[in-house]
Amino acid sequence: MERHALVRDEVDWPKLRQDALGRAEGASWPADTYEAIEQALRDLGDGHSTFLTPEKAARTEDETPDDQVLPQGQRLPGGLGHLPLPPIRSGSAAGPCLRAAPPQSAR
Repeated sequence: MERHALVRDEVDWPKLRQDALGRAEGASWPADTYEAIEQALRDLGDGHSTFLTPEKAARTEDETPDDQVLPQGQRLPGGLGHLPLPPIRSGSAAGPCLRAAPPQSAR
C-alpha cells in the first residue's frame, strides 16, 4: 500500500499502520484481518483502492458490467499496433497520475 498508493505522499503512514495493526490485533485467521484492511484502505482516502475478500473476488470474476468496453487493437504496417483504451472510472485522486497525450501529426 505504502509503495503503490496514488496518494502515498499525503498519508501519515506510521499512524495508518498503527491503526490497522491495532484493529487486527488478536487475529487468528486471515479473515480476522479483513475489517482492518478494509478500514486502512478507507483511511487511505484515495477513492480508488479497494479490498476484495476471496469470496467476493470469486463472485466478481463471473460478473461482467453491462457497460464494460473491451479494448480492440489493430495491426499497422511495420510491426506496429494501435490499441485505443476505453475510459475507466476513477476518483479525483488519479488526476495527478494521468496526463493527456500530445496530439500526433498524421504520417
